[in-house]
Amino acid sequence: MRTDATAKPQRGISFLLIDARTPGITIRPILSIDGAHSLNEVFLDDVVVPVANRIGDEGQGWAMAKFLLDNERAFSAEVPRNKRMLARLRAVARETGRLADPVFAQQLAEAEVQLQSLEWLTLRALSEHGAAADGRWPAGSVLHVLGSELQQRTGALLVEALGDRGVVAYPEFDGEAPPPGYPPGPDAAPGITADFLYRRAVTIYGGSNEIQRNLIARWCLQRA
Repeated sequence: MRTDATAKPQRGISFLLIDARTPGITIRPILSIDGAHSLNEVFLDDVVVPVANRIGDEGQGWAMAKFLLDNERAFSAEVPRNKRMLARLRAVARETGRLADPVFAQQLAEAEVQLQSLEWLTLRALSEHGAAADGRWPAGSVLHVLGSELQQRTGALLVEALGDRGVVAYPEFDGEAPPPGYPPGPDAAPGITADFLYRRAVTIYGGSNEIQRNLIARWCLQRA
């Protein structure tokens, strides 16, 4: 939150914790492209926040935000999730017969190689965590780009593996059997297309991949 209008834009921000039940806060749900509700828009109208809710010193909010964003971007590598998605992809492709397609099998193998590279880069970032920032590569940005795009690539292959059934969203459901009226299809189909649609967002949140590439390029130019 801007607490000093006279300072340079990034220096006049302070980090505040605000109770969502505070008077003046309005939260409205946003339905995403997959039809699910996991997002909200928040409006603050004359909200009063006690100074005791400030984290750190006044005017240091941007430094904290950058620290949090860097960690969020590194988390976007999503190695465990990518592993689960690739395991599911192999299972679905086996069930639907797509593994017999040499082009599809090559795309699957490429995704698995990319996952191995991503995992090693993540381990490198973890081993260097806490090192001096001067000599560090932009781990958060690199992991964000590679991890998020691998999720999207794997999701697209999952939809492709379903064939014609990939045009159906197949929303997730709780229970052992689909509810009445649930679209028929392979046992592996539920949730695949809905998840593919949801993961359009992973290359946007935490700073879009276009921004991350700019940050990576700037880091490279500074060391050229």
